[in-house]
Amino acid sequence: MSLTDDGGNVFEPNTQPAAPASDVFDWNTPDVSDEVINRVLTAGSNSTHSRERIAAFFFMQPNISIADAAAFLRREYRVGGAGVRVHNIDHSLWFDSNGLRIARGHDTRTPRAAVLTYEDAANRISTLLKNGQYASAAELTDAKPNEYRELASEIWHTYHDMSEEAREQGFFAQTKEFANDVFPPAVEKLTAALSDPAQRTVLTGEMTDYARAVQQNSNLCRFCFNVQRSEDAAERLQRTEHMTALYAAADGFEPVRAAFITQDEIDEMLRSGSGIEHGKSAFLSFMRKIIRRKNVLNF
Repeated sequence: MSLTDDGGNVFEPNTQPAAPASDVFDWNTPDVSDEVINRVLTAGSNSTHSRERIAAFFFMQPNISIADAAAFLRREYRVGGAGVRVHNIDHSLWFDSNGLRIARGHDTRTPRAAVLTYEDAANRISTLLKNGQYASAAELTDAKPNEYRELASEIWHTYHDMSEEAREQGFFAQTKEFANDVFPPAVEKLTAALSDPAQRTVLTGEMTDYARAVQQNSNLCRFCFNVQRSEDAAERLQRTEHMTALYAAADGFEPVRAAFITQDEIDEMLRSGSGIEHGKSAFLSFMRKIIRRKNVLNF
């Protein structure tokens, strides 16, 4: 089904169950309206240029499937949250691999939270974009240029991660003209090249060839975690060939912005530890000592 189809949902009907919330409640009676849910979704993820990236994805998918859209959003959102105000009322948003939760107040771990799958979120976001109520006019205008800037950065990093073996085999023969420089000027050259259809085709082809080769021989890159990076960049470059500006923002529309830190975010930060090796276990040990000391004094 195309995003340009009129009427109804842009996806096939979603028959999957709601995102599991086993860490919250087995049953939910949400008191969050559809209007509020849609408004909160305009906050995007916690990553910079999230709305531009999400808009660009839908621009690049003329015949998007619900599975592809949901998979993209799951990668985009990852784990995090945001606190926003809708109609002067505080609302919390939390997202992880299971889906999204939206609730009044500063904590989404409540039976009053609305629980969304990424399939549901993708359907809603696509409709919001179609109605001009997801991102601002400036963000939609910048969606395509931002995609080229981010891809230029990915190309630069992938090019400079090539091993000597890959260089000897002649990968990125034409990309080298733009990428063989320090980061800021090279990214500017690559961004300009991606804006040109002919040059973009060349850059896409060379990245695709390299990504395929790396899947067979990881020694072609210096760091093994960049194997997936090259494949993701190749797929993203291929999608740009279908990018069209399908949407415009409604007059004066502005998305919600993060206004406060939620309790979910605070708890997640504390659960993750200090960032220092064994910091979490050291903190737990310290707290146990305090509790034992308090118990002894009480005794």
